[in-house]
Formats: sequence, structure tokens, C-alpha cells
Amino acid sequence: MKSVPQKKFPHIEQELLKKPYVFVLVHGEDAAGQAMYFYLAVESERWDEFKRALTTDYFDAKNFGKVLYSDYGSGPTETVTSTVEEYYGITLDNIAAVQLP
Repeated sequence: MKSVPQKKFPHIEQELLKKPYVFVLVHGEDAAGQAMYFYLAVESERWDEFKRALTTDYFDAKNFGKVLYSDYGSGPTETVTSTVEEYYGITLDNIAAVQLP
């Protein structure tokens, strides 16, 4: 297994393994207008609330689950995609993708 930078890939907490989550790749911009994206594990019981929050002016991902990886740019590179798959078992085929307004 490849070494994973702790800064961008925090250890999976025990609660993440106990609760059902929906995995999402979110694309958007930060407060300065710079393109960014992040992988998010949304708590299943908060899924509807998460979808409503996507339509608001202020969205804080940490309110809905765990940020698994985040970076600037229009989307994950092939290297990031393969590392996320290796580390978390998440592929672009088994993840929801959303765009922030």
C-alpha cells in the first residue's frame, strides 16, 4: 500500500466504520473563487439535509460528515483517484458527484 499523506487523508475514525455513509465528490469554489473539490462521507441520516444545504449560499461540509480528501483544481487527478480508491475503496463508479452553486 502506498504511503498516504496525513494532511490530506486523515485516519478513518471508528465512527466512520460504524455508520452508513454516502460518499460524494463535491466540486465548487472557495470563498476567494478558486476551484476546489473534496471527497465527503455524508452521514446517511443527514442526506436530505445535505442536499438542501447544497442550494444555499453557505455550505460547510463538516456539518454533514467527514471530509476524506480535499484539494484545489477542477477535479481529482488520476493519481488522486487511484489513491482514494486504494485507501478508502471509493471509485468514481460508486460515488455521487455534486456541484456547489
